[in-house]
Amino acid sequence: MKRSDKQKYNMEELHKGIYEETEFYDEQESDYHRNSEVKSKRNTFIIAACLIFSVAAGVAMGAAVSKKGDGLPRNKAVINVTAEPKDTVNNTGTEESPANTAITPASQENDLINIIAEARKKGMTKHAYLTFDDGPSRNVTGEILDILKTYNVKATFFEVGRLIRENPDITKRVHDEGHLIANHSYSHNYNALYATEESFAEEITNTEKAIEEVTGEKLPIKLIRFPGGSYNAGDHAAEKQIYKKTLANMGYYFCDWNTLNGDAEGSEKNSYQLVEFFKSNAASFVEQDKNLIVLMHDSDVKQETVHSLESIILYLRDKGYTFHRLDDIK
Repeated sequence: MKRSDKQKYNMEELHKGIYEETEFYDEQESDYHRNSEVKSKRNTFIIAACLIFSVAAGVAMGAAVSKKGDGLPRNKAVINVTAEPKDTVNNTGTEESPANTAITPASQENDLINIIAEARKKGMTKHAYLTFDDGPSRNVTGEILDILKTYNVKATFFEVGRLIRENPDITKRVHDEGHLIANHSYSHNYNALYATEESFAEEITNTEKAIEEVTGEKLPIKLIRFPGGSYNAGDHAAEKQIYKKTLANMGYYFCDWNTLNGDAEGSEKNSYQLVEFFKSNAASFVEQDKNLIVLMHDSDVKQETVHSLESIILYLRDKGYTFHRLDDIK
């Protein structure tokens, strides 16, 4: 055999060997996939059978428990109820505000001044809460709202129930422009309001209804300011201390003030005097970057309050304060 023929023969044998070896591995791989498919189907069958057995066993156990009795009266339906968040329901079942979950539930602490003080310890500073009592008034409320809108300031209006009934359009404007409407009793008559616990609770409830009817919404926070303040001094001081607990049971917070413009203090003041009174009254708080709850009044005899408001806003803004509703506590 020639060398070239021999080389050719060797190459043909080599290719044949490679081809046969390739066929062998192809058959092996095919067998492997067939075996894997059989195993996979067998495993699926086993898993399905286990699941069916587990469900059947669970049903049988449930039936057995039901026959033995689960401690529930058989003549009453069992209803699963999702629990309300702890900060929205108190131990009397009365809904508590607010939606802001950072605020301690009223059933635990309902003095908003104390809650704001605690917030400062956690870093909340230079919040100014402008508050207006005794409205809504036919003329002054609108002028206050115009100024607040000009400076994009949100505030809190403590409104009297009977005046809400008289001026529903004014209350609706307060709400529609993004301010907080809070409770300031229905009559603002100290003797009628504080006469008994029942009379006090009734006035709070009637004012709440008036607010909700006008706004068409539930209160975002149940908040009241006691006419005359909640302080343990002056007229009806003893009753007020008792009624604080009444409010807690109703899911209500109460809020006094720590600074004021003096529009109900002593002799009548012009706008300049009101601004100076406020600066003096708030000075120590401002120096310490404390949060301010500012008392002012909203009635048609408080025209000078309107005239002083712009200067008070600009003064606080210059001191680095931001303005908030009383349900905005970080």
